[in-house]
Amino acid sequence: MITDENRDQIGKETFSDYYIVNREGEIIDSLENEVTQEEKSMGVPENRIIKQINLENFMPSSIVEFEGKEENGVTISPELLTINGSVNILTKTNGEG
Repeated sequence: MITDENRDQIGKETFSDYYIVNREGEIIDSLENEVTQEEKSMGVPENRIIKQINLENFMPSSIVEFEGKEENGVTISPELLTINGSVNILTKTNGEG
């Protein structure tokens, strides 16, 4: 549960899109727009790296990019907690690599 005490421990999705199905069964996107199942199923979620996925039975719900931090010549990845079905991309500093 997110509270004011732990809110600062939660990361930010920098390149992602997600969908929520509310109690009425409506599908709401990350911009709070209602979408149809057909619109939701239209290809790879917006991102700057992955343009095509060649898996018949899998399309990620979101694609999230996480930037590592360089310390003493080593790239340290952040601790991750993401939603099921999302694809996570780890990059070096400045989104390289």
